[in-house]
Amino acid sequence: MIVSLRYDCLNNGNFTTHCCGGTILNNYYILTAAHCVDKINLSSVLSQNITIAAGIHNLTEINQTIRRVDQIFIHSDYTGLTDMFKDDIAILHLSEPLDLDTNSRISRTCRPSRVYTQEDIRQYPSNGSKLAVIGWGLLNRPFNIKPQLLQQLNIYAIHHIHPTCAQYIGYVDVQFCAGVYDDTKGPCNGDSGGPVMQWLDDHWEQVGIASYVVRGCASYGYPSVYTRLASFHDWIEWIINPSNYTTTTTTIAYRPPNVYSCNNRNTSCGCSKVNVAFSSLRIIGGGEAVPYSWSMIVSLRYDCLNNGNFTTHCCGGTILNSYYILTAAHCVDKINLSSVLSQNITIAAGIHNLTEINQTIRRVDQIFIHSEYAGQQDLFKNDIAILHLSEPLDLDTNPFITQTCRPLRMNSSENIMAYPSNGSRLAVVGWGAANRPANIIPQLLQQLYIRTIHHNDSTCARSIGHVTVQFCGGVYDGGKGICYGDSGGPIFEWLGDRWEQVGISSYAMNGCASVGYQSVFTRLAAFYDWIEGVINQSNATALSSIKTSAVPTTSNTTTLSNNTTTNNAANNPNSYF
Repeated sequence: MIVSLRYDCLNNGNFTTHCCGGTILNNYYILTAAHCVDKINLSSVLSQNITIAAGIHNLTEINQTIRRVDQIFIHSDYTGLTDMFKDDIAILHLSEPLDLDTNSRISRTCRPSRVYTQEDIRQYPSNGSKLAVIGWGLLNRPFNIKPQLLQQLNIYAIHHIHPTCAQYIGYVDVQFCAGVYDDTKGPCNGDSGGPVMQWLDDHWEQVGIASYVVRGCASYGYPSVYTRLASFHDWIEWIINPSNYTTTTTTIAYRPPNVYSCNNRNTSCGCSKVNVAFSSLRIIGGGEAVPYSWSMIVSLRYDCLNNGNFTTHCCGGTILNSYYILTAAHCVDKINLSSVLSQNITIAAGIHNLTEINQTIRRVDQIFIHSEYAGQQDLFKNDIAILHLSEPLDLDTNPFITQTCRPLRMNSSENIMAYPSNGSRLAVVGWGAANRPANIIPQLLQQLYIRTIHHNDSTCARSIGHVTVQFCGGVYDGGKGICYGDSGGPIFEWLGDRWEQVGISSYAMNGCASVGYQSVFTRLAAFYDWIEGVINQSNATALSSIKTSAVPTTSNTTTLSNNTTTNNAANNPNSYF
């Protein structure tokens, strides 16, 4: 059932290097670990000469069955080390089939049947089960001998609450620990992606995939961690049954989408008529959203490039109610606020393509900027604004526009600073620049998965100015994030039945999506009372005087609107006409 996965993983020009193990699902598909293939250029799989060798015991034997890999499927929730190798699973498609019917040296792996409850999945394999792990991984630590012959080892499943497992496993629903309590035995480099098997009286069943080790290979008192195969029955079926997926070429990785369906379509906020689905992880490095699945977002438009074009997309925003739009203060702080109506500032709602015909257009007649916003000189603290529309949106009858959901009122600064919580998975949405450094503005709405990053993390600490009203989000390895045109747009968290807006895109440090720097978002939980004060007209104060002040610029902070004017910023009034 086992195969050797080979490519130039050591970057030494040797494409026959054994890199990882894998197992045979059927004639065309191989099961392995995501981390075995996540560094491969997925846009040109065939050209990289990635192969598997089946029907072997010795890595160098003559009669090997070799097949090329032409497609790689990585679980869409996998993000690698940043998330403790959660969902560390991948499937490889072969350019030619294996001959399982006539070749007696190759056979398919057996997988767990569909398990229907989370409790049952967590018990599979059960605590103490005797297992066999197999592979060509390194031997005799610390000498790191690379065996040519296939190795095997008996280990035991260890319960996730056992102290040797509990402090090192990340996600018990999709991972399990196994090892030997009183010895230094376990998998090592080269075993990744290979199987861990359980004997079921008449056949071997694969219950896991070798994923990672703690504190080096086979360290005393530290078990190894495996991907729990019982959790991925449906995902595997989705891949290997061609009727359940489509792909446009044979060289681009396909990741079956995560579909987010609202339980109640009649909810007042946070749900579109079309389901959100993520089939890729990459706004910079992002992917196109499903058309009209983010019906809460709008495009803010005015002559922000000073070229006479009042239909320019400048920033994003979200719908608070029929009359009010939420955005970032820096998106509108250069506008002449004494004559808003005369400047033809509009929002476009109910769109996916910036140039589509059937847009709902409304003019902005009033702008509210937070009174403590001072722009770049204060690292965009309180970067929040609300726009008032001259005519209401028709939320009741237009299926393509929806209110955004906001966090409920929180009574302590501790709760506010913990919302969203560290490591939360978020979705950022916008029409911002893509394909850095070319800064191409997409016409179609883009979406991207990112994670909240704790403010003490070095990649956030060097970027953020005010943790009480801001938070960081991004990915550790860079290349993914927000950019010009995304400003003012939303960042959402899925709450199980709806999307809640937890932030507003504010700024990026050292350019867009740079390695070692995170994007910064306005923390929406900190502004519940301020928003309520604006959209409840009895609490909003209209001021006739306009106060502006010069705002200095710094070279390493990038605000993300398309506004090119940098000299004047309104820093005081609550309400403008």
